[in-house]
Amino acid sequence: MALSARDIRVGAIAYLDHVALREHAQVDHGGTNINRDGPFLCVQVVGLDACWIPLTTQSREERLHIKQEWRHDGSPKFRTAELYVNDGLNTFLGPIQAFVEAGANEIAFIRFRRPSVSPTGVAAVIAEIEAQGGPLLTSAG
Repeated sequence: MALSARDIRVGAIAYLDHVALREHAQVDHGGTNINRDGPFLCVQVVGLDACWIPLTTQSREERLHIKQEWRHDGSPKFRTAELYVNDGLNTFLGPIQAFVEAGANEIAFIRFRRPSVSPTGVAAVIAEIEAQGGPLLTSAG
C-alpha cells in the first residue's frame, strides 16, 4: 500500500517523489537542490503539517550518518547500508496530504514493515538541522 496519512509519524521513512513536493504550492522546500526521488525521514508532525528531510547513501564528511542502531524495521539493506542526512538545510515542510500525494507511487511494504528511525536518531537529525540553520515547523504550525 502507498503512503497514507496514518503512516506519517515522526521517525517514519518514506520514498517520496521530489518533483511532486517541489511543485506543490503548499510545500516549503526552501529552494532545495534535491533532484531525485528517494528516502525521506519524517522529523516533525505538528497538527496537520509535517517536516521531512531527504536521506542519501552518498558519504561526505559533513553529512550526519544515520547509525544502524537508530534504524528499525525495513529491509536488511535499509538496516545495514550506509545512510546519511543529505543536507540539514534541505527540509520539506507542508501539509501531511502533500506528502501522501508524493508517496502515491511508493512500493508497498509487504515483506517488511515500513522502515523508521528511533527517537534518538530523530533527535540527532533535528540537532543537525538546527546546527545548519535549516527550517523546521513551529508549534504554531
